[in-house]
Amino acid sequence: MIFGCSKTIPAMCALLACLLLAGCLSGPASDLGIDAAPYVSKRSFPDGAKPAAQDGKDLLQEINRTRLRLGAAPLRPDVLLDAIAARQNDFMARQGRMSHDGFDERFALSGSDHCVENLAWNYPNAESTVQGWLNSPQHRTNLLDPEITHAGTALGRGYATFFACRRSLAPASD
Repeated sequence: MIFGCSKTIPAMCALLACLLLAGCLSGPASDLGIDAAPYVSKRSFPDGAKPAAQDGKDLLQEINRTRLRLGAAPLRPDVLLDAIAARQNDFMARQGRMSHDGFDERFALSGSDHCVENLAWNYPNAESTVQGWLNSPQHRTNLLDPEITHAGTALGRGYATFFACRRSLAPASD
């Protein structure tokens, strides 16, 4: 299952949130104040793949390999964006569901004027997660956005978070 959101397309996210409010959401209200929006479901691992022990660095490496292969510039890792992505990943794991809850808060924390976010659940590794995003038009757009320059990633407990921005107030770390 994957979600995607971009600050530059709030109407699409609002529409997805409305669809969610029409009966797709279960569980307690978010402690971050914004409702979730489901996008694409992937219930089982593709082609019998086995889960791999990976982390956010593996996810960013796969994203950058893909961006280079498809003609986009690689993204620089950013400690602030990593912390933002990790916080969202932990939140989703605690809630037991994918959610863009708090996207506006994460956007504000980034110090950027342009951010995108992709979420995933139940993919066995970074490679299949990125492939899932590439197979979805909105997630592909976010992943290959030429305006973003820095990224934060988190991968764990079945969830993946990609949060990338045009610029960050925090210094990038290599």
